[in-house]
Amino acid sequence: MAAFSKTTIQNLLTKPLKSIPDHRGSFIKLGINNPFVEENVSVSHRNVLRGIHYMTKGHRIFTPIYGRLYVVFLDVQDGSKTKFDSFYLTIDDSNRQSFLVPPYVGCAFLVLSDLAIVHYKFEFEYDQSKQRTICYDDENFNIYWPCTGDFILSERDFYADESLIK
Repeated sequence: MAAFSKTTIQNLLTKPLKSIPDHRGSFIKLGINNPFVEENVSVSHRNVLRGIHYMTKGHRIFTPIYGRLYVVFLDVQDGSKTKFDSFYLTIDDSNRQSFLVPPYVGCAFLVLSDLAIVHYKFEFEYDQSKQRTICYDDENFNIYWPCTGDFILSERDFYADESLIK
């Protein structure tokens, strides 16, 4: 299995995943759990936009497992050379990968297929008080979304008001 490698965002790392197909479907090895103590899976439908969330403590591994997603990472790390830079890509069967996401790097995704499944690992047990949300359309960041229209948002993502630009 390949090691993690750098992206254009400081401290955000990525690793390609190998899908092994057979007559039953496919198998993807995600890696070992240590030191990650909590795992979660989200299932989302077309046009679901899961907001720009970042942790103030602990790393997480973000792995799109199924579907086609437009993924956005936003750097809000104090002292980072890439602070307020964003990194986006479309992920599907041709380029599945995991991302090691450090504290203060936001992650969001928009589902472009009928269904998408995403796997998360957290270095610490999830604590909502350690997670922040930035509005997906915050004009300070000028994030490109590949389509417009009626995104399906949680109440938390719809009313996100984290102001990071001073």
